[in-house]
Amino acid sequence: SGELFWEYARISPVVNDAGVITHYMAIKEDISRLKQSERELRTSLRLRKTLSACNQSLVRSDSENAFLERLCDAVVTEGGYPFAWVGYADDAYAEQLQVQMRAGDDRGYLSHFDNQQLGAYIAGDAIRLRRPLLGYPALQSPPSDWELKGVECGFKSSIALPVVNESHNLYAVVHIYSDNPSGFTEDDQALLL
Repeated sequence: SGELFWEYARISPVVNDAGVITHYMAIKEDISRLKQSERELRTSLRLRKTLSACNQSLVRSDSENAFLERLCDAVVTEGGYPFAWVGYADDAYAEQLQVQMRAGDDRGYLSHFDNQQLGAYIAGDAIRLRRPLLGYPALQSPPSDWELKGVECGFKSSIALPVVNESHNLYAVVHIYSDNPSGFTEDDQALLL
């Protein structure tokens, strides 16, 4: 079929009576499934390590800003994501978002948007809809400004995770960016929530 795959090969020389190599014999095995399982396991372990670091951030922080800083740092350093930020909205409508904390290299991404624009895109939508939203695995048709700018900055996907506590009037979002087009599988999302 021409499709590439992983294989394990054991190749041995075959010699004649004079000890001269006449040909080789190979035993090959397709290990594509094994490689896929290894990737999934590494991803799961990385996400569990990230989740643990985020939980430790909550327990060990003595202020909200310290927690947000540790949270963003954990997502970038433990999670291996290039960039993360936390934004606060004034209310449930999330028409404007104020970036409270960030970690990693945004590659100039946030400089392209003001607070009102951030609220108009996926981060604000996640707060308004009260559910996580994935960004641009295959670019929506037509793509939005924030998706185009994300791709231009080298990001391949993102996830906006809402943090809402209406009784305390808290409306926020944790926005994480990935260099991987399928950077947030259903398993990833389950662990990040």
